[in-house]
Amino acid sequence: MQFYIISSLIIYFLYRYSKIGYAIIGALMTACFTSLVVVYMKYDLRKNPEQLDKVITLTYIRPWSRINSYLVGMIVGYVLYEMPRKRWKISKLGALLGWCCAIATGLGTVYGLYRTPQGHSQTKPEAVFYQTVFRTLWASAVGWVAFACAIGKGGPVNSILSWSAFAPLAKLTYCTYLLHPILLEVYYRSSVTPFHYTDYNMVYIFLGNLVLSFAAAYIMSVCAETPFMALEKLILPTKGSSPPDKKQSSETSKLLQDSDHTLLKIRGQICTD
Repeated sequence: MQFYIISSLIIYFLYRYSKIGYAIIGALMTACFTSLVVVYMKYDLRKNPEQLDKVITLTYIRPWSRINSYLVGMIVGYVLYEMPRKRWKISKLGALLGWCCAIATGLGTVYGLYRTPQGHSQTKPEAVFYQTVFRTLWASAVGWVAFACAIGKGGPVNSILSWSAFAPLAKLTYCTYLLHPILLEVYYRSSVTPFHYTDYNMVYIFLGNLVLSFAAAYIMSVCAETPFMALEKLILPTKGSSPPDKKQSSETSKLLQDSDHTLLKIRGQICTD
C-alpha cells in the first residue's frame, strides 16, 4: 500500500519527464540493494544464528526490502504503455532470447540454493549476492512473462494463462494473499508434534492451504470486497459515464413525458367525441 501511494509520483515523472522517472527508479533500486548488502554483511547467520530475528526484521518485515519487485512491475507497465506510441517491436529472435533469460533466471532463483540444505555451505559473498538480488530477479522473470503475453509473444504460456477458468479465481487473489498467512500461522501454531519437512508433507500442506485460502477468500470477497467495490462505483462513477441513477431518471422522465402526451391526446379525443 505504501508503494501504491508513492507510485503516483513516479508515474507522473515517467509520463512527463521519462528520464527523471527512470532516475528516481534507479535511485530507489540502488538504495534497496545498498541497504540489503549492508545488513547481510553486518549479520552473518552462519556464525550467529541467534541474529535471525534481527535480520528478518530488517530485510523481511521492512517494506523497502521489496520495493525493487514493485518497481520492476512499474517498468514493465510503462514499457507496454510506450510501445504503441514509440512503435517499438520485438523480433522472434529477441522474444526467444527473452524467454531463455526469463526461464534461466526463474530456475536459478528457485533452485539456486538446492545444495544448501544438503550440506553445501555458501561463501559470504555468495550469500550476500543471492539475498540481495533474488527478489528482483524473480520479479523480472515474471515481468517478462506478462510482457511477452501482452505483446503476443507468449505462445502456449499465454494460452494457459488466458484460460477462462482462471477468471473467477483471479478476482480472489488479493483476498487470498491477505488470508493465507493467517491460515498457515493457525495451522503451524496449533500443531502439538514436531513438523518434518518432507516433499510429501510440503505438497500436502500446500494443496490444503491453497484450497482453504481460496475458500476463505471467497467468503471475504462476498462479505467485504464486492459490496465496497459496488459502493465505490456508486459514489465515484468512472469518467465519461453518467451514474446509473441519472440514466434511469432520464429514461423515467422521458417515459413520463411520452405518457403525458398520450393522455392529452386521449383527453382531447374524448372531449371532441
